[in-house]
Amino acid sequence: MTQELVKVEQPQLPECWDYEESVKRIKGNLYKWKNLTIEIAQELWIAREKLRTQGQRTDLTSGKNTRSWTDYCKEIGSERRTVNNWLNRFFPPELPELPKVTGPYDETADIREGKFEELEKDIPDDSIDAIITDPPYGDEYLHVWEDLSRIGSRILKPGGWLITYSGKLHLASVIDQLCEHLDYYWMLALKLQGGHKAVHPRKVFDEWKPILIFQKLPFRRTDDYFGDLITGSGRDKSLHEWQQSEGEMEKIIDIFTKPGDLILDPYCGTGTFLVAAQQLRRKIMGIDQDPECIKIMKSRLYKALENKESPEFEEKTIGM
Repeated sequence: MTQELVKVEQPQLPECWDYEESVKRIKGNLYKWKNLTIEIAQELWIAREKLRTQGQRTDLTSGKNTRSWTDYCKEIGSERRTVNNWLNRFFPPELPELPKVTGPYDETADIREGKFEELEKDIPDDSIDAIITDPPYGDEYLHVWEDLSRIGSRILKPGGWLITYSGKLHLASVIDQLCEHLDYYWMLALKLQGGHKAVHPRKVFDEWKPILIFQKLPFRRTDDYFGDLITGSGRDKSLHEWQQSEGEMEKIIDIFTKPGDLILDPYCGTGTFLVAAQQLRRKIMGIDQDPECIKIMKSRLYKALENKESPEFEEKTIGM
């Protein structure tokens, strides 16, 4: 068993591949994800590619043409998102072309690599206008919401906003933890596009996502009325399995912040929210502990910067 996950070459796709046999091989050898072997990872990668490209056709040897990658992951006892994240460690998605190491340096972008819970001590009190983020939703991440509430109450400016996506399975616990240090303001419903997700523990087809709005006292209202139903701009997982789309976030940023405000995403991944905020002329701070995500994020921000109308920036060296 491997102790550390390392990048390996993608295996060649076999001409013939049997769904049922592959499921048996994985179920018989998969004990703990932390002990995932290269051989099992390659088997999973082959299954994913075969099902993604041929899952709706009848050329699978099992003879069934309705199999999907989601079905496969369920049959081996896991979730598609979990398996994809592990596979991305062995077979990282191709990174976008990184910018040159010298060029215009945007003083409005502050990107930090590490854990939010460890780096937050360097953020001054009452310095952030809004925290806008999309933390992971699983059971093992429930502590994140208490951290967001506690740290947010310190670093947000008076009247500042915490805006966070959330799953619904543990929504009651999430809201309780956020209420420990911040005040509930409202909840938006993001109508999902491009199909729904099955929540197997509850036998529910999930067709919308909560966006929770909390505030640091004193209470203040938004300048204008806003609708609490937002139509999503569609799935965009081109860079990361947990990636969200920019379209709906631009609307939210426009409602709750102003140009020049400082927005923090403490679990920023590949930087979708930060790119949207930067394009709307907000100052941004992003934190993530995944170095590959940091690389992708910096590339996206600098590509967005090329299209941004702005005064001349001072030439500095960019530490990539």
